[in-house]
Amino acid sequence: MALENKPVPTQYKYTYADIEKIYKAHYLIGHYVEEKDILAKKLKESCIKADKFREGFRLLYGLLPSQYLLEKRLEKADWIIRGRRSSHLDDIAEMCGFKTAKQLSKDYYSRYVIKITDAIAAARNSH
Repeated sequence: MALENKPVPTQYKYTYADIEKIYKAHYLIGHYVEEKDILAKKLKESCIKADKFREGFRLLYGLLPSQYLLEKRLEKADWIIRGRRSSHLDDIAEMCGFKTAKQLSKDYYSRYVIKITDAIAAARNSH
């Protein structure tokens, strides 16, 4: 089966500068996941309209910025749990930029299909 090189319909046109700004925002979002309002900051810094930024981000990375941020936050939470760096939900939520431990628990279960408390207990008992 050969892949077809079909153009993806877009609502906006992108300059090299636009793509560079989206790339930079992607990099910074991935490195500053613990900041509560990182998406709003990077969107403002990019000086690109919100809809154009979302579309460009999705075209480049296959995810919306909010989905990418959630994925990175969950990866960090899992890294903290597996490394036994903390076992307190409130601390983990704060370190990963979640508003509440309840939100972290809900999103963690949706992603990994295991309760976060069970993951913490398993990490604690694994060594």
